[in-house]
Amino acid sequence: MNLEKFSERSQKVVQDALFSAKNFSHQHVTALHVFKAICEKPTGDMLKLVESSGLTVQEIQSALIKNLEQKPRVQGSSDIFLDAGLKKALEGAEKNAKLSGD
Repeated sequence: MNLEKFSERSQKVVQDALFSAKNFSHQHVTALHVFKAICEKPTGDMLKLVESSGLTVQEIQSALIKNLEQKPRVQGSSDIFLDAGLKKALEGAEKNAKLSGD
């Protein structure tokens, strides 16, 4: 997987998700970290999707933070890895982009 091939916005979301995992002392970046990053600055279609849930962005953020706070924390290691599910999703996105000519 090559993040350089992703859009600037996508790269920023992944970077913010990594930062979030680090702040929570999590060893793995998950889809929840990515969704939290998206909800921090929702734009365009993502904002519409979030708003269509019937919840406010703040309510979703609060639920995400509550969930992330309950995840195990790791002390003494600065290594952060992509969760297997997130890695698979990002690889799928990269593959779809190639197929569509992006």
